[in-house]
Amino acid sequence: MDQPVYTVKTEQELLHKFLFQDTIEFEKEKEEISNQRKELEEERLQLERDKREFDRRMEYEKKRMEREAELFKMKWSLLEKETVRLAEERNELNYKMNEFREEVLEGVNDPQMSCSLLFRGVTNELALKKRYKDLMKIYHPDNVAGDNNVVLEISKEYEDMKLQFRSRY
Repeated sequence: MDQPVYTVKTEQELLHKFLFQDTIEFEKEKEEISNQRKELEEERLQLERDKREFDRRMEYEKKRMEREAELFKMKWSLLEKETVRLAEERNELNYKMNEFREEVLEGVNDPQMSCSLLFRGVTNELALKKRYKDLMKIYHPDNVAGDNNVVLEISKEYEDMKLQFRSRY
């Protein structure tokens, strides 16, 4: 049997062929690794951009929340002040109504003197009716400034003054 004769040249060619194929495979792997590296670098850069954008938005939201909290404090303070002022005005009105009620109870007979602060200056029945409607729009219990006791007092004074005007004519 004849055995193939290997020569140095054939072995070198085989070695070169093997090394060439191996080099090509390494180059392909190197290129794949390089591409993966580029993709990872792009992802890293995108993540950094996203992080900066997130940080910027968080800072904006933080400032916005601080402004809203400040605005809420200002509104709350204003609301407290206005509530106190409204209570003071209501107390003053009640005081004046009690004062005029006492004048009526003392027997003052002059219609202009006996009328309450709410109907002061009313000189005829038409003006009385108009003032009564205006007061009811303001102090009706269904309204924000409404109060049942005030409405009762207004109605009582209205009826009294209406009788006084009718008795004159």
